[in-house]
Amino acid sequence: MVICSKFVVKMTEKMKLLYAEDDDTSAIIYTEVFRKAGFEVSVARDGDEAWDMYQQGGWDVLLFDMDLPGKDGYELIRLIRER
Repeated sequence: MVICSKFVVKMTEKMKLLYAEDDDTSAIIYTEVFRKAGFEVSVARDGDEAWDMYQQGGWDVLLFDMDLPGKDGYELIRLIRER
């Protein structure tokens, strides 16, 4: 189930979420929240790892910390748009 504002949407199959977060506490907490909401979550710990994982394809949702080590979130967005 995905909660968006006032709407609740039931997902028939899990959406794949790529979550890039270098803060361990945030990564643990939000990964659990996303999984309980019905997402299949993969976590990258820095921008370079996120870029490598992104290139493997198959993602439905991308969520990036903007201040990552390596490639930051802004650079990741730029690279994705250039593809």
